[in-house]
Formats: sequence, structure tokens, C-alpha cells
Amino acid sequence: MMSLYNTLFLYLSVVLETFPISSSGHITVMQALFEKFRWPYYVDENYDLFFHGPIAIMVALFFFNDWFFIVKGFPRTLPYIKKIVCRGFITDSLTVLAYFLLFKNNAFIPVWVGFLITSALIFSLKWCRTSPPYCVWNYRNALMLGFVQSIALIPGISRLGSTFVCARWMGFSVRKALQLSFLIEWPISCAAFLKGMHALYQENKIVELLQLKVILVMIVAMVCGFFCLRLMQRILNEHCEWVFSVYLVIVAMGSFLLV
Repeated sequence: MMSLYNTLFLYLSVVLETFPISSSGHITVMQALFEKFRWPYYVDENYDLFFHGPIAIMVALFFFNDWFFIVKGFPRTLPYIKKIVCRGFITDSLTVLAYFLLFKNNAFIPVWVGFLITSALIFSLKWCRTSPPYCVWNYRNALMLGFVQSIALIPGISRLGSTFVCARWMGFSVRKALQLSFLIEWPISCAAFLKGMHALYQENKIVELLQLKVILVMIVAMVCGFFCLRLMQRILNEHCEWVFSVYLVIVAMGSFLLV
């Protein structure tokens, strides 16, 4: 049975994923806060994996107009799809290898340091060109984003923030950088969702997913996340990303005292 705390953590994990502020870092700080005040909580890791499904759906809906032409033009767009898949495979393979070989169950730096790193990365966009030249999704860019996404496995370093900043400095426009950042995460979200569903099935907890509370949480999280994505894109288009940078400095100071 999903507890109130479990529901809260899972809802926030979906909504926070839409901002470049590290959802995993925020969850770590929240858990430390609950422990400090001795509030009981329990977050099932399999539920956390399962809730990557709503994230994948939310992202697909947000970029529907950008991605639909690929499906609509099939098989004419097959060569284009192969390029995306092959280069995305390189990016995500580096991330998966880094997770199992280096970062799994290891925290190399305190979470507040990760927040400060993300803040500095986002603030660097102040000097990034506002009208970047045309840039292509090639193997060099795939390797670079794979490396950056691997580093972002450390709590406090935002995956979205770091890969978006990296893509912007490569020369991608705001919209393309945002799209690419979510595109390289999309297969991982789908895989996490399937792994979580399989684990819950083995634990005979699938029936819990059909409860009205769980369904409502998923729907509300997806709707809120969708509009948060629209808000974030507007902030980025207006070059006000410094808002996230300042926010992360404040969070870093709070987590330094807490964690």
C-alpha cells in the first residue's frame, strides 16, 4: 500500500524532473529533512522506477509536434531514425556503464556541491551565444553528452541542466538542446518503467497500481509536469535561466546545513 510520504516523493520525482535542478538531489535533501525531524517515511524503489513511465509519456506529449513527423514519414525517415538511434545508443550506453561500474551506491561528492556545480553550469549560459550556428547530432556530440549525462548520476548534478548546457555550448538552439536532452533520457525512462513494473509484478503489487490514488497521482503529476515544462521553456527562451542558478545556490546552502 502506498503511503502518503511515498505518494509525495513519487509526485515530486515526476514534477522536479522537468526543471534543471536535480530531482534526485532534492529527494536526498527531503529524506534528510524527514530523518532530522524523525518523520516516518518509506519510498519503494520499484515505485520510483515505475513512475518513469509517466515521465516518458509527459515528455512524448510535450515534444509531440517535433517527433510526430518522424513517425508520419516512415519509411522515408528510416535513415534519420537510424542516425538518432545509433548515436543515442552511444550516449545511453555510456550512462548505463557509468552507473553500474562507477556510481551505483556511491556518492563521490556531497549533494550541496552537486547543486553548486549545476548552478555554475546554468549560469555559464549567460555567455553562450543567443543565436547559435546550425549544429548536427553527430557521434562526437553523442560521446560528449554521454559523458556529461554519466557525471549527472551524482545527486545534486542535474541531468537535464548539465546536458542542456552542454548542448547549448555545442551550438544547438534552446528548443533543440531541450529536445535533445530529453530525447537521450527517454529510452532510459522507458527501461526503468519496465523494470519497475516487472519488479512490482514479481512482488504481487501490480494490483496496487490500479488503485484510484495511484492513478490520480500519475495523472496529476503528468499534467503538472507538462505545464512545468512549458514554463521552463519560456524561462529559457527569455534567457532567464539565472533564476534556476540562484535557486540552486539557496538550496545548496540549505542542504549544507542539513545533509
